[in-house]
Amino acid sequence: MAEIYGLSENEVFIAREKFGTNEIKGQTRKTFIGRFIENLFDPIIKILIFALIINIVFMLGNFDIIESIGIAATIIISTLVSTISEIGSEKAFDKLDKEFGNVDVKVYRDGYLKTVKSKELVIGDFVLINSGDKIPADGIIVKGEIGVDQSALTGETMEVKKFHGCGSIASLSNPSALFCGSLATSGSCVMKITAISDKTFYGSAAKNLTEETPTSPLKEKLKRLAKTISYIGYFGASLVAFIYFFNDLVVKNGFDPELIILQLKNVKYMLSLLIKCLTTAITIVVVAVPEGLPMMITVVLSSNMKKMLKDNILIKKLVGIETAGSMNLLFCDKTGTITTGKQSLNSFIMGNGEEISFNNLKRKSRLLFDELRLNAQYNTECVATAKGIAGGNPTDRAISRAFIQYNSTDSYLVSSKIHFDSSIKYSAVKIKGKDTQIYYKGAPDKLLNFCLNYIDDKGEVHPLNKDALRTKIDEIEKRSQRLCLIAKSSIMCDYNFIPELTLIAIAVISDPLRSKAKGAVKEIQRAGVQIIMITGDSPNTAISIAKSINLYNDKQNIVLTGEQLSKTSDVDVKKMLPKIAVISRALPGDKRRLVELAQEIGLVTGMTGDGINDSPALKLADIGFAMGSGTEVAKEAGDVVILNNDLKSIGKCMLYGRTIFESIRKFIVFQLTMNFCAVSVTILGPLLGIETPITMIQMLWINIIMDTIGALAFACEAPLPDTMEQKPKKRNISIVSPLMISKILINGLFSLLLCVIFMKTNFFLKYFEFQNNQVNFLSGLFCLFVFAGIVNAFTSRSVRLNIFSGLKDNRFFILIMACVAVVQLMMLYFGNSIFRTTPLDVNELLILIAMSLIIIPADFIRKLITKKVNKHYI
Repeated sequence: MAEIYGLSENEVFIAREKFGTNEIKGQTRKTFIGRFIENLFDPIIKILIFALIINIVFMLGNFDIIESIGIAATIIISTLVSTISEIGSEKAFDKLDKEFGNVDVKVYRDGYLKTVKSKELVIGDFVLINSGDKIPADGIIVKGEIGVDQSALTGETMEVKKFHGCGSIASLSNPSALFCGSLATSGSCVMKITAISDKTFYGSAAKNLTEETPTSPLKEKLKRLAKTISYIGYFGASLVAFIYFFNDLVVKNGFDPELIILQLKNVKYMLSLLIKCLTTAITIVVVAVPEGLPMMITVVLSSNMKKMLKDNILIKKLVGIETAGSMNLLFCDKTGTITTGKQSLNSFIMGNGEEISFNNLKRKSRLLFDELRLNAQYNTECVATAKGIAGGNPTDRAISRAFIQYNSTDSYLVSSKIHFDSSIKYSAVKIKGKDTQIYYKGAPDKLLNFCLNYIDDKGEVHPLNKDALRTKIDEIEKRSQRLCLIAKSSIMCDYNFIPELTLIAIAVISDPLRSKAKGAVKEIQRAGVQIIMITGDSPNTAISIAKSINLYNDKQNIVLTGEQLSKTSDVDVKKMLPKIAVISRALPGDKRRLVELAQEIGLVTGMTGDGINDSPALKLADIGFAMGSGTEVAKEAGDVVILNNDLKSIGKCMLYGRTIFESIRKFIVFQLTMNFCAVSVTILGPLLGIETPITMIQMLWINIIMDTIGALAFACEAPLPDTMEQKPKKRNISIVSPLMISKILINGLFSLLLCVIFMKTNFFLKYFEFQNNQVNFLSGLFCLFVFAGIVNAFTSRSVRLNIFSGLKDNRFFILIMACVAVVQLMMLYFGNSIFRTTPLDVNELLILIAMSLIIIPADFIRKLITKKVNKHYI
């Protein structure tokens, strides 16, 4: 086929107008009204609706409109808040999914190979597909051949060979047809797009599918915690209902059996009493059941995702960020993560052991230079684009980039090719033109054994002194350089046979360390995480790099090659694992095996990767870090995408993971402290002579503070560097620690004590005019409870003695708590009969604020005591 020109910009415009864009529409989301109605069927809401109906139907003769308004408001506001939270979370994740799915593709336009977004493709476009690329649309191969994984469409995991020349009908049986959603696993080709968007095989199937996001481990833990707390809440609600029933029926009747029996026969009275007990019990359930707890992680992640994107961290799966904070072993690729991945060809080692620079070789021997140029042009997976070199592996790109401006204009055709694979460590190509050439390129330790001769700068062939050359190779590798042997032969190999070779030269390639790699390694190790560097480099090169970033110590660490690892038993590898620092000359299956063995001894493992061969290990690891420059196969398998490939970003991901886990814990402490106090006040109130200390609608407001507003406030906590000094959390650790329980009980009891003192002390009873104006007194109790809740929020968010520590980094927390205080005062002054409030004077408010602030020194004393017991107290 002639050189591909592709569509013109005008043809692209016409095709887009006629056939639309290449964007597959996501699953249809429920409308706001639809989701609101669905949430009305929540078990708690259904009980409230039933209570409202009973209240209206059976109490018509003595209709309590305020109570009915309170129940109705509880139903509407609770359902509204739940609906808004769900829709907000959906939008956050939809946006991220859209950004992640908008991948780069290489397309021929106006005679040039350009990089565009997949959504910009149109029918008729010619797209270059390389090994590791995801097929962006349906089409027909017009040039080349590749192997593809069609398991996403057919369920068949075997590689399927695709090649040019089998018709233009896009059916699964056509060997020339490619389909959106498939993955290129080997080779390269050019495809012509025949179907896009919903018209593709994948797109039409996607219309009929509803994707379900698997529940993450942390979310499951939160659900179990919520279930446990719910049972406690149900018990508390039953107890409150019994106390209210007993108080009204027995205590108020002076324990007189005749009066009790008389009341029992009064149907209207009994219905009224039962409704009162039922609605009070429901109030307790609404407060005690932490319905917002399972949603907490979604709120936290949604609020942190934009921050994480700024740090080049894209969360693909919820489990990723949760697990990052618990990771204690990281298997890390060298190229592109520890090093820049921007490899450059510096020089060549000749067959006589001489090292010569690229420019000097070009001047000294045009013959050798031309041999190397032809190898670079044809023995590669790289292609030239308008923006430079694309495709291929980093070594391919380094060599191609050096020779691209010298590419031959001679007409050579590739007659056969062996694609590079890490399992064979070399590639080969046979080209035909004015003569036939067969070139080999690969790892020196793989190909050098087959080299019997070498070519000198005059083109003469001499016997090769391998021992002298190996000495030179060792010297270069100890400078952290990587090497690629280039040779030729008169015989084309196959995957099981390599003929005798004649050495042309060994390319010396440098890949500089990332400027922050050493600091990133130190930070991750400081967090208690072991790092094992995995590389295809030789042992000498790998050790040199590991030493430069303080990852390897001769006396403490072990370096294994892939071959040595394969000969070592699982039992011995498990014993050696804590000392292993480097795996060099890694084989394709090494990563998966290492992850399996590490998990068997209870380690939480992380794995980095960018290639097709990395995807099994990325999927198997507890958290897979796919590189942003990697293949679509790797990105699909990973949980997190590190957009800039930097090890520093993996450290930041760990920091976010630990901070989010701690934020969830702080929120739980705050919520359960208020829960405990609210339920206890409601139970003790009638026993202390206050029939309804907190009304249903007041409880609704308290519930909103605890659930939705509380989640938002704690979700915005800034990453705390201190968390990186803690040891990784164990895999089976409980969300609620013993120290958290002690804080909940101590602060909850202290807050309850303040409320009891307020309800039973003569000073407060007289000052707030309990006898003359009970609403004034109960307004004070309501305010005291909310003010105490605000103070508890501050003590819960800080694990330090200073409760304002780090507060400047979470100004949203201050704003939310200020809004809670303002709304509380508005309820106080304008709530009237609906909220059962009446305005308090300034002195009364100051007394309530002063009482609530007593929680701060009480919590300070608790922290002083617990600090002596545990360094990382809460």
